[in-house]
Amino acid sequence: MEGLLTSENANLLSRLHADARAGFDAIFQTHGKAVYGYAWKLADSEVDADEIVQETFLTLWTKRRNLVTTETPLLPWLLAVCRKHAANLRRRNLKHRADELEDRAVKTSSEADAVDQLAWVEQEISAMSPIDQSIARMCLIEGVPYKTAARELGIGYSAVAKRIERTRTRLKQARNAQEGETS
Repeated sequence: MEGLLTSENANLLSRLHADARAGFDAIFQTHGKAVYGYAWKLADSEVDADEIVQETFLTLWTKRRNLVTTETPLLPWLLAVCRKHAANLRRRNLKHRADELEDRAVKTSSEADAVDQLAWVEQEISAMSPIDQSIARMCLIEGVPYKTAARELGIGYSAVAKRIERTRTRLKQARNAQEGETS
């Protein structure tokens, strides 16, 4: 049985080296379901499982020239890559959930203070570019997850995260400047 697996593995990797697209398709057809099943067990949602599978096969594509035909056991390698991407996604999701909780934990002494604070934030956001306004309203005010905002706006997850980081910095600077004026 091991000889058969090694032979199939060698054949798939040889096809990948000879004709990258056709070889990639063959590997996906052969191992895609197993990778997806494993990703689903590691993921918190179907969307996360899809992202993990995409990242896994993207890694295969980018590293295809470095995979050695006779030495690389393909399915175990794909599953190890899948596990790594799942762990990375889990860490990112936890970080952003913590960020969202921080955003919602605004302490105010009264409902009027909360309304004033929200009006101030809205004023600062309305001075931003349209895409930054959309991202800030979705993620910071409505609490939409970064991944969902990225999908709805048709931009990358990392672009949303970076823009939120810049928006937070801008809001903190504006608040500090405002507090400096009132002191």
